[in-house]
Amino acid sequence: MDIYKHLVSPESERNDQWEVDFLANLKNIKVNIMQEEPAVGPDNWPYMFLQSDEKGQDFLLNVFDWCMQRGIGVALNPQKELPDYVFTYGMVWSFIKFGRLDPPLKLNTPGQAVLEKGDKIISGPPTEEYLPAGIRAVINDFWVQQDIKDMNVLVMSKDGEHFDLCFSLDSLGNPPVEEHKDICEAMSWFLPDNYSIMLIAEKGLPKFHRLLI
Repeated sequence: MDIYKHLVSPESERNDQWEVDFLANLKNIKVNIMQEEPAVGPDNWPYMFLQSDEKGQDFLLNVFDWCMQRGIGVALNPQKELPDYVFTYGMVWSFIKFGRLDPPLKLNTPGQAVLEKGDKIISGPPTEEYLPAGIRAVINDFWVQQDIKDMNVLVMSKDGEHFDLCFSLDSLGNPPVEEHKDICEAMSWFLPDNYSIMLIAEKGLPKFHRLLI
């Protein structure tokens, strides 16, 4: 398909299939960098602003690779009334790591997880496959900027197929419950959409592990 024609489709035609086709053709998009330094988006996260151009200076994926190392998202064609697409940092590194992006599943729905006494739990530190060392370093830098120097985490699963990335409430200084949602939303920007995030106290659980070893 001609991805550049796809990107000029009117907003009224941009249904779920439009998004599927767009994400399947990311490797073919060439871009120009609109400004040398990242800009702060409306969500207060940093983004590189890119303009699609079939004669562009670079491929989108090369910019992704650069952003992955620096904890930056990507906004494609932000000069329009609505950008064609906004990639969070989690989406950027997920594509570099796994070679594809599916439309967001919106699995990070706020709620409370309940662990019953006797539940069998598989747990351990994040593996390199699940959370690469470079990504951990970027997330750790974020916490250091919030004056949290020793973030502990644990990956847990009840079935060995679905995993929760747990951030220690003890490391966070046990913030009030009304702040938990905002903290999870902040972490979701750094992670793929299908990653489940939890804030949980360490007491009574398997040993937590330093985010950055």
